[in-house]
Amino acid sequence: MLYLKLWFSADGTPVYGQAIRWCYLLGLFGKDPKATRKMERLDKKNFKKWQKNTGKSFEDYLNVARV
Repeated sequence: MLYLKLWFSADGTPVYGQAIRWCYLLGLFGKDPKATRKMERLDKKNFKKWQKNTGKSFEDYLNVARV
């Protein structure tokens, strides 16, 4: 359920990217490889929206979203 809430609220903001990183760090998605793949897709979706707004690279996105 948490994943679906996050999926529909992906808005391309750095704060959203930081939230994803915190969820990774706190283990909210477990160690399940399937959950990890889902979160990676969610992160890519957020990055695409962020890149569309800013025109910057993935490295720039990670620098902003990195915890």
